Amino acid sequence: ITSGTPQLETALCMIAIADPEHYTAIQVVSPERSANKAPMFNPKRDLIEEWFETDVDNEEGSPSRCHAPRLLNFKRPMVQFQIQSLIENYDYSGALLLYQENRENFSERTGLLLEHARRRLNLEHKEAEQTAVKLDMKEELYPIRRSDIAQLTEFYNSMRIKQVRGELNDFSMRLEIMTLYTGRYLMEKCMRVRLEDVTVGRSLKNSHIMYLDRDKCTGKIPGIQEYLDEQFSDKKSGRFEWGKPVNALSIVHIVKFLSTQPGNEKYRQAADEMIRWAALSGQVRNPAAHTIVAITDEIIRESYDNKNSAALVKSIYTVLKQAFGSQWKEEAFEIYGRINFMIKQAMENHDG
Repeated sequence: ITSGTPQLETALCMIAIADPEHYTAIQVVSPERSANKAPMFNPKRDLIEEWFETDVDNEEGSPSRCHAPRLLNFKRPMVQFQIQSLIENYDYSGALLLYQENRENFSERTGLLLEHARRRLNLEHKEAEQTAVKLDMKEELYPIRRSDIAQLTEFYNSMRIKQVRGELNDFSMRLEIMTLYTGRYLMEKCMRVRLEDVTVGRSLKNSHIMYLDRDKCTGKIPGIQEYLDEQFSDKKSGRFEWGKPVNALSIVHIVKFLSTQPGNEKYRQAADEMIRWAALSGQVRNPAAHTIVAITDEIIRESYDNKNSAALVKSIYTVLKQAFGSQWKEEAFEIYGRINFMIKQAMENHDG
């Protein structure tokens, strides 16, 4: 690639970068103490044998003038563009792998941010926080201090990205958990009824399961049994069945009943919406978990008032915002956008 026009040299470099298994860019430096202005070979007057006699490059002990340049000026912008494209699609695993293959082109900070984002999106909370400490950005990357609110926010963010990327099977599988924990937050933090007030716990092997207890529940919430019996009258028993593990549907119905009581009326619309989430979760959970059928927006529309997954994400956002009240922090719900901006800045600053 040494002798040629700038356009030709650029084209050869791009070919070598695009297909390194088949092509290597070679640069040939001028002979030592030479200005590289030797006369051109003229076949009409020069003997080729005499020219070969003066070619000492192949003699034993002669230094090689061939060099394979790293092509960083060409390679770095290309890789940077690829990483940016990946993080804009929240593919931090792919972006991190690309960074690791080209780490000499970027700062260590770029790699740490990609590692943090990858672990955070995978809900590897401890590891993600450790990386934030290495970056000396714990407070900036975690604007919410309360663990219960932070947990729900992180889970919502992971669901939103699943929806944006079209990974609706994983998105649907997470809906049951989101409904359960959002309902529990409303019941405990907003309506002042603790889960322990209405359940009994039992330890089974390595887990501790909470079961709805009729005596505790009816003692704490008068009228709840009649309400639940009415809501579950279509069951085989014709009434609500006590003594079963707490699930999203039972919790949101308790929240719905509590929203009819004085002081809780403002949560009635949220409770109605969460009942729709629980119903949708029940209808799409089994197909998502036990079949190879892909969950689509059309399937979600059929079970969710003709609304798609984007509308569902917006609904979850609205309910969480009301539930968190003064504890709401918008920057926590836009954290991946902020992380992407930090990654782009770090890539621009090669020195870190």
